[in-house]
Amino acid sequence: MNDSNKNTNDKENVEIGLFDILYDSLKDFYKLLQDMRFAAVVLALIAIATLIGTALPQTNMMGEKAGTQLIGIFGEKVYGVIKFCGFDNVFKTLWYQFLMVLIVLSVTLCAWARTKTAMALSKTRSPQTNPKGVLAFKYSGKKTLPNKDEAQEWIKKNIVKQGYNLSSEEFDEDTHFFGRKNMISKWMIVIMHYSFVLMLVGAIVGAKLGSDENAYIMEGKTWRTEDGKATVKLIDYWLEYNVKDYPDELDMFYAGMPSDFKSLVQALDDEGNVVQEKIIEVNKKLRHNGYNFYQQNWIFEPVFSVYKNGKKDDRFFLERDKPFRLSDSGKVFYVPARQIISGKRATRNEDGTTSLEDVPPSCLLYEIDMSSHDESGNSDIIPVTQAGEGTGIFSLNDRLQFNVGNNLYELQFDGMREYTGLQVKRDPGVGIVFLGFFLCVVGGTWGLLLPFGTARAMIRKKSGKWQVLWGQSLPAYNIESENSK
Repeated sequence: MNDSNKNTNDKENVEIGLFDILYDSLKDFYKLLQDMRFAAVVLALIAIATLIGTALPQTNMMGEKAGTQLIGIFGEKVYGVIKFCGFDNVFKTLWYQFLMVLIVLSVTLCAWARTKTAMALSKTRSPQTNPKGVLAFKYSGKKTLPNKDEAQEWIKKNIVKQGYNLSSEEFDEDTHFFGRKNMISKWMIVIMHYSFVLMLVGAIVGAKLGSDENAYIMEGKTWRTEDGKATVKLIDYWLEYNVKDYPDELDMFYAGMPSDFKSLVQALDDEGNVVQEKIIEVNKKLRHNGYNFYQQNWIFEPVFSVYKNGKKDDRFFLERDKPFRLSDSGKVFYVPARQIISGKRATRNEDGTTSLEDVPPSCLLYEIDMSSHDESGNSDIIPVTQAGEGTGIFSLNDRLQFNVGNNLYELQFDGMREYTGLQVKRDPGVGIVFLGFFLCVVGGTWGLLLPFGTARAMIRKKSGKWQVLWGQSLPAYNIESENSK
């Protein structure tokens, strides 16, 4: 056996170890991560998962109610599949977090590949080329001139004038040129790619380190975030009804929706001192110690007193949209959520100012006939005669009287127990996201308005004359050529 055959057999008999296999697999995976198509697929999966997490009730936001709702919509069997896949808690699942890490790695490596390309183009100094390489450019052509000096002058007049920074080198009698245009734009595109990384990192930081809480505060009461870093106090809270839309109380009552609702809130420090005071309304938030306080909703609980045979017997808060059985009377009452009013009406004056007038609390009280309802009262509501002649509205201190056996009951409306509902958010990643967005806009705009371009040219002697061959990656303007593409 000769030496060459022996060496071949030795190579064939080399054992491949586990680390060799892992290394080859990692190299292939590394190449896969650098593929923009792979990044697009991962991004599409994240978008689909986010859509599912937005459309379906989530346990991290609604607790056990989410499962109950999903069972009611899809049934037990489908809910089992949803729970197994984690679709009821999408944003906390390991597979969603893995996808987020994967997209960050992929976009980072794609950006790094662009960086290496830009670095290579920045360092390129060799203009040596050949006719095929020059004419392979999208915009190229030929020009024949009587002498070399005129050929070089033509290059300066036409190629350099296009904005290319040319370098040249002599090879025998030929002269080769290489030029770049708007090199800064190449780096701006690289910055744009890294901006996507920043936005993704900011989103992950916000999801991991941020918080989202709901605060329901009564007037005069304070509320503190779970970590104790931000404390607020509700000073006043009111609804505003535009008098043009609701000229009287009855119109407001049946319309049910105010024009705006606001909270006057004080931000407190650790010692309870007021550091700022602000009226919060929709799209006007309070920022305190890294938290954003948004006006979210309002809650009214009608307050009633019960008199039995002229003597006060009980006092209770009636939850809206939930039937209430009154002690031993056998009566069941119900207050619809929409048909409650309280707060202030806003009036636009001729000088542009706004006047506020108090609106006394009012509500509509129904009695439920339990013979036509289930135990929870879930059926059509049957209204009975309400206090307040002719209006059907229960106004402040109005009483509803009814007899049960030998007892006279009176139900008096005492007003509202009111809460303001605030959404409290802390997102430490939002600054990173905004920075990434800013860099994306700047980099992308710069790259589109001033695109990067390369050019090559050569001067060679042919048939006793001097021929110029030129090619550009960007459109060439006002260049006369014998054979332009």
